[in-house]
Amino acid sequence: MLETNSPLAYPEFVDRCRLSVFLNDRQGEEFLNYHTVRFHSTYQLCHGLLQRGGSLLSVGAGSAYVEAVLASELQARVVAVDFPAAIELHRRLYRANNFTSVAVDLSLDDLQLPVEPCDMVLSTEILEHIPEAPTRHFRKLLPYLKPNGSLVVTTPNLGSLEQILSLWRMRPIMDPPERTFAPVSFENEGTHRREYMPCEIIESMAECGLEHMATHFIWYHRERHVPRRWLESLIPHLRPAMIILARKR
Repeated sequence: MLETNSPLAYPEFVDRCRLSVFLNDRQGEEFLNYHTVRFHSTYQLCHGLLQRGGSLLSVGAGSAYVEAVLASELQARVVAVDFPAAIELHRRLYRANNFTSVAVDLSLDDLQLPVEPCDMVLSTEILEHIPEAPTRHFRKLLPYLKPNGSLVVTTPNLGSLEQILSLWRMRPIMDPPERTFAPVSFENEGTHRREYMPCEIIESMAECGLEHMATHFIWYHRERHVPRRWLESLIPHLRPAMIILARKR
């Protein structure tokens, strides 16, 4: 295992993620390329919060690129939670990284995970895919988070420049209704049911007794339209995604 006290720089982090591409039967090279900046931003935040050997639960883990690097660098004990079909698709990746995997329908009212409370819970790019209020989602995760543990949430930013421009052009900003209102399933997991403003997420956290610690506005990838990127650099809250950190009191 690599011994390090500081997070990997972006190029080294991406190289490390590429080691997992060949074990990933679904979210491979194209998916990684699109999400690299988000992955690195999430990794940097988690690296600064998680102690060596700490426990991490990732709900809707999917390709688990960030989790794999944290497991390698910090010897983090990772529990990957996802739909049964997703667990099966990523089984080689999870086994290679010594993850504990739990197959469960994420839309259930009570997840009933066979898991002890963890130091950190990750919910990355999940909120926009589930037809339930963030407050309900967070409450389902609280039993699996230790006191003073960290909840790390990433999700698209409804107030982003990209969304504003879509509305200005009179273009829809959500998926087609036949997908949006379809039942929750692994086959329909990519649909965005609802996206949120930052204040909505923060208020939902407060309703659950979580203490909001920070909000970071981020990009998904590096290759973006130059004038748009310039404006997003100048005004961070116009960026397309956000990481919101909370602590369990």
